[in-house]
Amino acid sequence: MLSPIALAAFASHAAAAETAEVTPVESYLMSKGNMIVQAFPAASGMKGIVVDNGAEKRLFYVTPDGKSLLAGVMFDTQGANLTSVDLARTASVEPVPQSSQSADSLAHAWKQAEQLKWLAEGDADRVMYAFFDPNCAYCHELWGMLRAPVAAGDVQVRWIPISILRASSNELNAAIYQQAATEGVLIPMAEMAKRQLQPATVTEDIRQNLADNLALFRQAGFRRTPMILYRDRDKGQVKVFEGAPLPQELAVMLKKE
Repeated sequence: MLSPIALAAFASHAAAAETAEVTPVESYLMSKGNMIVQAFPAASGMKGIVVDNGAEKRLFYVTPDGKSLLAGVMFDTQGANLTSVDLARTASVEPVPQSSQSADSLAHAWKQAEQLKWLAEGDADRVMYAFFDPNCAYCHELWGMLRAPVAAGDVQVRWIPISILRASSNELNAAIYQQAATEGVLIPMAEMAKRQLQPATVTEDIRQNLADNLALFRQAGFRRTPMILYRDRDKGQVKVFEGAPLPQELAVMLKKE
């Protein structure tokens, strides 16, 4: 009979061998030019992988049969957020990736963003603009990640709604604009993140606001949501981050002096 130490070693070796095996869905990702930079055993027999598409890194879960890929937050039976634990165990990430836009074009985009109908959370001196679609799961994730920094007074987030993912995005954005005007931005954004937001009628003013928001998004060459504009703390230069950041990447954006 194996000793407890031997059993633990065997289990560790088996888990390592299992995560080292490339599954069909991972093969598909790599065939599309993505790199899998980290893999580890996750809950419920799943496999956690960190995928780098050249512009950003994201955490996904591979199902036990290796044929499906899951994105989003995973909870256990006690309500614990297992995804946050998995994010904490991922390897150190590289500096926040930059888009191909020049410093001048990003500075211009910042000035234009100031003129849009954004929805502010927080009252800090540091400002961050975030383009989002209410049907974007990664936008929901970003909203959750920013709860603590906003509450701590570390940043003011200026949310800029756009409609690019589904036909229902317009009506959901209308609900966000209308509720924010009467109840504040927190309630509709929280409902959005919980997928409980109810659509509303798109007025002409809201339609124009959404058109202006999308026009800047397109003109600036942005490609996906969420899209974050922020100022580098060291030099004050405007920078951009595409997609939902890992905690380490958000820490870079919110670095204090």
